[in-house]
Amino acid sequence: MRYENHLILRIGILAGLFVLPADIFYKILLKPTLFITEKILLKYNPIVIGTKIVIGEHSLNFVPACTATLAYLLLAGLVLTTRDMTLIKGLKVYFVGGTIIFIANIIRVAGLAVLLIEKGYNTFNKVHLFIWDGLSSVFVVLVWIFLVYYFSIKEIPIYSDIKKLIRHLKLSRKQ
Repeated sequence: MRYENHLILRIGILAGLFVLPADIFYKILLKPTLFITEKILLKYNPIVIGTKIVIGEHSLNFVPACTATLAYLLLAGLVLTTRDMTLIKGLKVYFVGGTIIFIANIIRVAGLAVLLIEKGYNTFNKVHLFIWDGLSSVFVVLVWIFLVYYFSIKEIPIYSDIKKLIRHLKLSRKQ
């Protein structure tokens, strides 16, 4: 496939992801997140009710952010804006990165639940906001750096495409 067609396809897929309902990842990942978190927290006798995990007097309500929906979209964006990534390699990169995000998110949710039970709402809220505001995007960037090394990715998202497009424009002007 010609470079330009491949670029248009990647941008089209990326645009399609942002046109989809934002809660698609939430709908896909909510049940596994609740189920695994419930199993991790068994010693606290959790009860799953709809989109909540109830533990004693505490109730954890799961909204789309609780399933790391934006992290999966950011990862997809990084994969789709990386020049010269084949479909198979892109799927592998996304699967490995998505698995890391899923596992880390389960650990985060279970850890926050334990913090709520053991230390109370104020501590839970402070740590929850710190993770949400400070660490979530940094974590996705760290996952991406790991994936770059693990899969030997040589291109830089967006930048490599722009660089190649500029080169194409310069060559077409000379002709």
